[in-house]
Parts: sequence; C-alpha cells; structure tokens
Amino acid sequence: MKKIWITSLAHNENSVKNLMTALKPYHIPVDGGFWVDDLPKMAWTGIKDSLLDPEVGLWVIIANKDSWENKSILKGVSALASMLRARRKTALPVLILGDGFELLADTLPTPLISAKLLSMSAPNLGVKVLALLNSPFSYAINEYHLDFHPLNELGLWMELSPSLSWSGMILGVDSGEINFQAVGLRGTLPEKSVLEYPQQGLKIALADKKFTAWGVQNHINHENSYFARLTELPEQILFTPYTQDDETEAYIIRFC
Repeated sequence: MKKIWITSLAHNENSVKNLMTALKPYHIPVDGGFWVDDLPKMAWTGIKDSLLDPEVGLWVIIANKDSWENKSILKGVSALASMLRARRKTALPVLILGDGFELLADTLPTPLISAKLLSMSAPNLGVKVLALLNSPFSYAINEYHLDFHPLNELGLWMELSPSLSWSGMILGVDSGEINFQAVGLRGTLPEKSVLEYPQQGLKIALADKKFTAWGVQNHINHENSYFARLTELPEQILFTPYTQDDETEAYIIRFC
C-alpha cells in the first residue's frame, strides 16, 4: 500500500494528531515530521530521500497562517518540490491543509501550483485524503527542467534546461547572487565546463522586479543543462533563451 508523508510547517503537535486521527480508520501507512527552517544550512533537503521513496504516494503539508507567510519556509518547500518533480520516477501529488485559515490558489509558489488545497476542518477529511492518495496523478507538462544540487562543500546549485533546444541561456535572480556558472549533462554537476561567450551582472527589469543575471551561449537542450551556483535561494528567478532579438519568451518561477 502507498504511504503518506506528513510535513507540518509549524511545530503544532495537535494539528498532526488531528490528521492522524482522521486517517486512523483507513489503516494508511503514515510517516513525517516537523519542518526545519534553516536556509543557510540547506535543511530543506533533509527529507528529500524520504520523499523520493516510490512507496510515498502523497505528500501532505500542514500550514498555519504564520508558516505560510514565512518566505524562508516557502523558499525551502518550493526548492524541495522542484527537486522531487525533477527526480522522482512517478509523480508525487501534494495536498496542502490550511490550519485555521483559508489557503488561496493564487498564493501558491510556482513549484506547488498543482497542489490540492483543503482545510484541516474539512468534513470527512480522512476520506478525501484517502481518495487523493489512490487517484491517478501526473504532472502538467513543463517547458523546462528545474532541479537543485545542494552540496555542503560546493554550495547551492540550480540546474535548468529547456524541453526543446536553446542557443544559450540567461538566468536572473531577484535576491542573492549567482557566483559561478557551468554547462554539462543533465542531472550531474559537471566537474569541468567550457563556456561560450559567458556574461555576468546583466540587469533585467520586469514590471516591479529587478533581476541580476548571468548567461552563456552554449547550446542547451533536453540532454544537457545550465548550472548556476547561488549564494541564497531567491524569491523569484527569471530565465530566457540567449538571443539578440528585442522580444523573446521568458519564464518566471516564484518560490515564495
């Protein structure tokens, strides 16, 4: 039987106990714990291996108002959700339970956009969770691949590649800095990289947001990726094909 992983963003034992009580009649295997909020130590990676387990069929996140409005927590949850999507062989549905407040779909960070939203006080909560666990689920098609490589000695790396083929990439962050970039095979941080016409410190303004960007003109497709080392998890990133055209498509990912 598939099992459920429960993550409580706030350290509220009563909320977890209430959910466990709702699930008890259905004899669903359950595991989980409380969220650890420590971005500098990349604590958000601590449960990655548990959630990559193919036996986990549903990730349930309990959020109260304070934890949902905490940008540090949302950044970590979003980065972890990105890693799971990039690395799991089977899609993992996410259920976010609002504990004492109403969750709104337009507040969801981009990596959690497909999450199901319910209230902790919803009637027949256990039945609804069980139904979601056993319902077919697949990710919506993305036009890009986004992953993270959090390495204690080498820092935090973001990996990006398009589903098609680009003649280069530009990545911008709205906070923190990019301090190294590379290109290599998808899924593995390259030991060596030859960059074609690298650029640094580009300034991009979009609406009320300003991004500092780096870029390369290496050919990038579904087999290789662009890698950037970040000094911190940003609130938003912008990435786009490297082009001389005045107009081009741009993707914005909101992590909180």
